[in-house]
Amino acid sequence: MEEPAGPAECLAADVRAALAAGDGAGAAARVVGSLGIGLLLVDQGWTPLAAAAAAIPQAEPGGMAAVVRAALALRTFELAHAREHLAVAERLAPAVSSADEASMRASTALLRTVLARAAGDAAAAAAALADGERHLARIPELAARRPEVGALLLSSAGTAALWAGDHAAAEETLVRALAASTAPGCAYPRLNVMGRLAEVELLRGRLEQAARQAAEEVAFAEAAGFPVARRTGTGHLVLAQVALEQGDDACARRHLDDAARTAGARHDPLVATLVPLTLARALADAGDRAGAEAALARVPAALGGHPLPEWLAAAVGLGVVDVQLGVGDPDGAAQALAGLTTRGAPWAVGRARLALAGSDPVQAVSVLGTALDERPDDGLRVEAWVLMARARLALGEPAAARAALGRALVLARAERRRRPFRPTGPAGADLLAAFPGLLAAHPWLGVPAVLPVAPRDGGPRPDRLVEPLTERERMVLARMAGAMSVADIAADLHLSVNTVKTHQRGIYRKLSVCRRNDAVRAARGLGLVRPLEPEVLGAPACSAQLLAEQLRRLEQRLALAAGGGPAAEAEARLALAAACRTYAATVAGAGHGDERARPAAGELTRSG
Repeated sequence: MEEPAGPAECLAADVRAALAAGDGAGAAARVVGSLGIGLLLVDQGWTPLAAAAAAIPQAEPGGMAAVVRAALALRTFELAHAREHLAVAERLAPAVSSADEASMRASTALLRTVLARAAGDAAAAAAALADGERHLARIPELAARRPEVGALLLSSAGTAALWAGDHAAAEETLVRALAASTAPGCAYPRLNVMGRLAEVELLRGRLEQAARQAAEEVAFAEAAGFPVARRTGTGHLVLAQVALEQGDDACARRHLDDAARTAGARHDPLVATLVPLTLARALADAGDRAGAEAALARVPAALGGHPLPEWLAAAVGLGVVDVQLGVGDPDGAAQALAGLTTRGAPWAVGRARLALAGSDPVQAVSVLGTALDERPDDGLRVEAWVLMARARLALGEPAAARAALGRALVLARAERRRRPFRPTGPAGADLLAAFPGLLAAHPWLGVPAVLPVAPRDGGPRPDRLVEPLTERERMVLARMAGAMSVADIAADLHLSVNTVKTHQRGIYRKLSVCRRNDAVRAARGLGLVRPLEPEVLGAPACSAQLLAEQLRRLEQRLALAAGGGPAAEAEARLALAAACRTYAATVAGAGHGDERARPAAGELTRSG
């Protein structure tokens, strides 16, 4: 039994019937009068409706035929042709019959909204949205049968507001669009809305929420059968941006590759700007100067003859400074910074980067004070505090540097912003060496434990690596050295237990060992991991709860070290005893703590 034809198939049959009767004007009227323009815009691929609409003669006069031609041009991203046909349609609109006038006006308003979105013109999109909703209200029954029209209006207007930098208005409109796109036939506008809302969360600094929403968008696209080439690219872009900020380079590159294959990477202003910029940052982090510069060359300075909106121009300028300093080109970074028209927090952070690259920590401190006074988003504040720590350290003020780094770590922890603290990141290399204990108190960071260090005796490192460890293997190794179980490592890195075991086998092979303890000892000998030092738990900012958690971790490590010989056991016992003394002092001062940790703390404090 055949499935009943859907709205698009029924409309296609009506159009073909009119064309078979030689009635081109009637064919166009069937599309526009039934609000079929929405179906034409959301229909994917070369469908029967698209084929039927394209068969309407190009020379067919009248406003409705011009509307159909404008919609067909939009389907293939021929924006200039779409504007030309829309101008003809609006000029001829008064001649349309009164029965079709409301649907004609709603259709032209929809086309104006989509074109305004493509041009990044939020004001024009908002005006077209209001116009379209006013005319839809005149034909409520027809509008209810064509929910994709209202969803497309809202989706396009919300996207344009996002581009313009009005994130509050964008969110309000996009939330309305999300509610309007639950009906059948609204999958395409819903896909766009889900990705844009994820981008709003990212711009507000909520990385974890942005990643969740972007992952939902990608899953929805796959379930709805959208090929990557037909997607907006926003979901993949957001996942790449979050992964880069959180230090997962492989994940960032994978999603950037997908985003670059989407229609949005070629035709959407925001995606077309941020995909090459994010790729340039990732390549600069990897030390690929040629690749980073090639990606930067693809970042547009303007779109459609219009400059980038102020917020995006600032983000691009700061990103270019980041990349140019990362590839060792301070002159290029200075030129990019000079191009910023505003002197707000992004400019101050970029200027501080340049000052530190030029060994001028005094100027860095001066401009960072301005940035922090403005209370920018958390991502910018994290970097500002990291830069402040570097500047204070260069000025010979270790206490102030440690305090600034502590502020950065506290701000970064909730969203796992690892990038500013990585040795390959824009700001953190020297801090990792200066404050290993403070950084190691934040196990979410993952980097300090894999910082290359010289052996304590100053002797040569054994050369036993068969081949270099991957970044993921180094992260797993760091947690192995911290006595985390396989299940804990999997949870901490968002991996499956089997994947962690695969990484462990790779580590054993490259270190030429067969057991976990041997791998940790060999890695220490190679300088691949750093033993936890007593100062880890000596940081004034540590809470009793965190100290208790570290105590239990150190107790696990002591149990593992017992099989590693007297030296390893003595080192672990020393660290645990120091930790227990710190815990006891903290609990005594605060009057609270973890009761399960008190017996061990008391026993080892007495014996330490």
